[in-house]
Amino acid sequence: MALSRKGKVRQSPQWLRAYEEFLTPWNIVIILVGLLIFIGGMVLQQSIQASDDFTKIAARCILIKPMPEACAMEMLKEHESQHAMPSVNLLLAFAEALKNLGIAFILSVVISVTIERRNRSEFFGAISEKSREISLNVFQGIFNNAHPPALLAKVRHEILEKPLIRDYIDVIYTLSCLEGPKGTRIDGKTFIKVDVILSTVARNVSTDGHGSSGVDLPLKVALPNPMVDELKGFVRLAKASIDGKDVDASAILAANENLQEQLADDTNVDAAVEFGMRALGAGDHVAISANYTMVKELEDTEVLRSLHTTQALNLTVADNTGLGLIIMARGIHPGVLEVTGGGTTTTKWRLSDIILPQQGIMVWWKQDPNRMVTMVDGT
Repeated sequence: MALSRKGKVRQSPQWLRAYEEFLTPWNIVIILVGLLIFIGGMVLQQSIQASDDFTKIAARCILIKPMPEACAMEMLKEHESQHAMPSVNLLLAFAEALKNLGIAFILSVVISVTIERRNRSEFFGAISEKSREISLNVFQGIFNNAHPPALLAKVRHEILEKPLIRDYIDVIYTLSCLEGPKGTRIDGKTFIKVDVILSTVARNVSTDGHGSSGVDLPLKVALPNPMVDELKGFVRLAKASIDGKDVDASAILAANENLQEQLADDTNVDAAVEFGMRALGAGDHVAISANYTMVKELEDTEVLRSLHTTQALNLTVADNTGLGLIIMARGIHPGVLEVTGGGTTTTKWRLSDIILPQQGIMVWWKQDPNRMVTMVDGT
């Protein structure tokens, strides 16, 4: 059994993406102010030009054919007066300045979100890469071991950079006998039906408070493929809940239909049954539970592991077969797998150390040889 999460494409931090957007409220305000200033300059320029004495004189004189000498002298005098230093048109100069200022406002936004954005992205990308290199060097320096860079990169990528951690995983396996269907090739053979109750809490431990470290967590379990066609139909998801709310029956039905399609392919060692999706922002958590059924051989092994770092794993195995199975377990983990309780037909184990991805517990069962002899003797 494995719990997994769909990978996400790495994005720029929220604080950097805010600078990369074009139509931010601040940029819109600057563009609107620039447009208003430019339009104001245009209007002022047109009003000044409309009242230009030289233009009026020229328009009046041109209508007279031929143009009188007095009219030509008047135009020349007006033209010279407008181009003399004491009579510079300050309003016209101010209008031109307004137009240029408006254009400058608009260009500042365009430059900021094109050239400056690219420069910022390259700069922070370089900083990020250098930070990774420094972190690896510091990691080596702390432990005085020259670990291969690939190992340190793997640890960083698969463990330290993963924002999801499980507070715990609690699993109960209930073993019972399953007889092969009548009239089939496995008629008369006994198998083990494993009914599972799983509960866990997944948490996004990212410290980014701006929401840029949110993850989409597919809620699913991976069930082993029994490889025997007559047994595949017994493998199913019975029930699931998310934060105490039961998953809709139609979603469970669809998940099981997809599960059977995957199990039909014997090249699939296991098949994932997905029953929901939950978006987790920084600091968010979700409680998940699922009831499902697996089918195993009379003497078989089951591996319980998580694809995410987990702080504790509890396993309970109850033998309801009536066969007096010998049930044993060991940790796929350097820590000690503790037996925390049990009885004649039930055993409880606990891994209370940090469990890294792909670590967990392996449990196996077999018939008691002494009981098998007794059954053969018929006594």
